[in-house]
Amino acid sequence: MTLEMSRIAMLAAAAVLPAATSSALVVVGGSIDHAEPLWFGWYRSGTGVAVGTHGVITAAHVGGGPGSTFEMHGESYEVVSRQVIGDDIALLTVDRELPGFHRIADGGVSAGAEIVVAGTGRWADAPGPWGDRQDAVGRNILNSAGAYMAFSFNPVEIGEAQFTTGDSGAGVFVLGESGEYELIAIGRSIFGQPGQSTEGDLSIATSVLSFAGQIDESGSFVPGAAAIAVMAPVALFGTRRRRA
Repeated sequence: MTLEMSRIAMLAAAAVLPAATSSALVVVGGSIDHAEPLWFGWYRSGTGVAVGTHGVITAAHVGGGPGSTFEMHGESYEVVSRQVIGDDIALLTVDRELPGFHRIADGGVSAGAEIVVAGTGRWADAPGPWGDRQDAVGRNILNSAGAYMAFSFNPVEIGEAQFTTGDSGAGVFVLGESGEYELIAIGRSIFGQPGQSTEGDLSIATSVLSFAGQIDESGSFVPGAAAIAVMAPVALFGTRRRRA
């Protein structure tokens, strides 16, 4: 493992430590066009991604539960149940059918993979201070892949995305062989200066790949349908972290 990859692994694993909560994306040049629909929306201070006809996945640290509201594409859905199914991963069940959803990718993902990132909250279309909250979609390339995934911010690239405060639960996708976006991870935390974006900021996402086959068509959790991979945490050094 190179020094850089070792650093990323340490930073990613450090996301188990407590920190402030987060909201949206910085996308250089503004939110990008995307070929297929992206089924994501607002949930409390963060983002949720539809993963079934009645299921929404988000970061567990966003909180909430029955009676809370998930908003997607101009429609509101009441949450009727919430289940924590993994490390900082919660699965919500909503009261009525969602118009579309994403399947979890069932293949391996490696460093260097091209990703699309979709989140809600404060955003900016250039490096610097973050603005108001809104939906945004951008792209990046994975620096590392595993139980935690990391990607860094290069403000020279048009369409380049990074998490900001409020992207907890934001979707990280790859384009599958079917031509549809498949979910590989959800937003967890950010390394950088609070309230603004600079080159080299590191976004951390929690992998959901181990849940492929464990969430059925309705969005319900079916434990034991697939093996769950776990990565042991390691130490943090020299960088401050905050929740996405």
